[in-house]
Amino acid sequence: TQRWLRRHTGPGWGDDRPADMVLDPGGNLILTGFSKNTGDNLTNDAQTLSYDPNGGLVWQRQWTDTVASHEVPMDMDVDTAGRIAITGTTAESASPYAIPTPVTLRYDATGTLTQTIRNVAAGGEAVDSDGTGNVFLAGSFFGTPEASSVARYDPAGVLAWSTPITTGANDAMSGLRLAAHATGAVTVAGTVRDVSTGNGDYLTIRYAA
Repeated sequence: TQRWLRRHTGPGWGDDRPADMVLDPGGNLILTGFSKNTGDNLTNDAQTLSYDPNGGLVWQRQWTDTVASHEVPMDMDVDTAGRIAITGTTAESASPYAIPTPVTLRYDATGTLTQTIRNVAAGGEAVDSDGTGNVFLAGSFFGTPEASSVARYDPAGVLAWSTPITTGANDAMSGLRLAAHATGAVTVAGTVRDVSTGNGDYLTIRYAA
């Protein structure tokens, strides 16, 4: 039996797309993605909403770096305290399209933005929490392994450590996902592709705490 249906749309006829959803410890549904709020049908703003179990809107938050910036949320996680971490990218503009850089937003359980983490070498594609407030981030790289890393941030948003993802000189990596363990270990999985042949393989790496 359908309990409820809710629709969210930005102004005009822009394209609004969810990227991920999670349930917080209280049973609220957290949904993140982007809405085209500028009216140009090109520029994305990050949009995060919280619905209670009955479908009531608890809170709604929009994030944009600048008026013209272009945001693309990719992944989200929530810890046992209800703190939400959203990672994705921001670019100077949508047209002309600028090189995107990783950005991670952290909200508390009430929807208050508490941290904005910027690290050009980590995040943008995958995020996971270990249950104690630590957040792990990862992103993809192409050609230069040092351009991406796995990183851990403590509950205050301070970088605890960062480790470059290194494979082969001709490798490109995509589709990263993270799984953090309560012990502090973290596992990264994705596709690694040899750009000279186009062949792709599973790649799984586990890092100690």
